[in-house]
Amino acid sequence: MRAAPSRVAFWVLDHAPLLAGLGILAFAGGRPAWTAAGWMALGLTLLQWLVESSGYHLPRPGRTRVVAYGCWEQPMIFAVRCRSRTLLFYRVFGDAAQMPDEYQVFALPPMDEIEIRNSWSQEPLPEGHLLGRVPTSELSFEHGRGCHLRTAEVLRLEARLRG
Repeated sequence: MRAAPSRVAFWVLDHAPLLAGLGILAFAGGRPAWTAAGWMALGLTLLQWLVESSGYHLPRPGRTRVVAYGCWEQPMIFAVRCRSRTLLFYRVFGDAAQMPDEYQVFALPPMDEIEIRNSWSQEPLPEGHLLGRVPTSELSFEHGRGCHLRTAEVLRLEARLRG
């Protein structure tokens, strides 16, 4: 299974300043320069935590932030910034009001998070052209410190929908 090692790698990347700070302090051996470097790494960890607890989103290596509405395991609607445009993934309910198993993907002009969230209140969907459909099974979301998709996944989907 390839999912487990990459999750471990992403966890290590997310916690690199903390791990580095603790490792440096453990092996500093009373050397002032190394001790200062260890405390600086721990200070960066604290700063990262303060920024994220204040509601700001920091970039994650190898992952793209998702602006989601109804962010359960699979959000109802979400948008990602991809190159020079915004991709809007939208699930339409059928007559039976059951959860659809695919997203319709629309290409929109570049938008920030506030514009994306405001566009969800509009009916019909914002101006943009339908690129295609993507099964929900092709997307694996990471929840925790926001909602993310792997950047490689987003680029692969965009290339497939463009072609």
